[in-house]
Amino acid sequence: MLLKVTPEVLDEIWPRAAEWLSPAIERDGLTDKETVYSSIKNGYNQLWVCETAAAVTCLEDYPKGRVCFLWLAGGSDLSKILSHLSDMEQWAKAMNCSQIRITGRRGWKRLLDEYKEPYITLERTL
Repeated sequence: MLLKVTPEVLDEIWPRAAEWLSPAIERDGLTDKETVYSSIKNGYNQLWVCETAAAVTCLEDYPKGRVCFLWLAGGSDLSKILSHLSDMEQWAKAMNCSQIRITGRRGWKRLLDEYKEPYITLERTL
């Protein structure tokens, strides 16, 4: 079962979710657990949890539509999150999103064959 965590119950669930998300947060390199927690608590980001994993999404508005980004994911068995991805997609559609995008390692492409890779992201540290 996938649960979208509301800010009201975040404090109960956050310690376990933070443990699962910690490697993804570290790999991201631009944020930290406290900032992720705050962004969920204030409703900017959404936390999704299941039995073995957690994911964080955010909604971004653009002139031509709204996009739901699956930004962070982690846990002992990410296949549980992936098995509920359609639930996230339905929620995103209900939130008037025209797309869902996933930021992550290239390995996600093997697991999500219905998703396209229209571009890649390259980064250089200055």
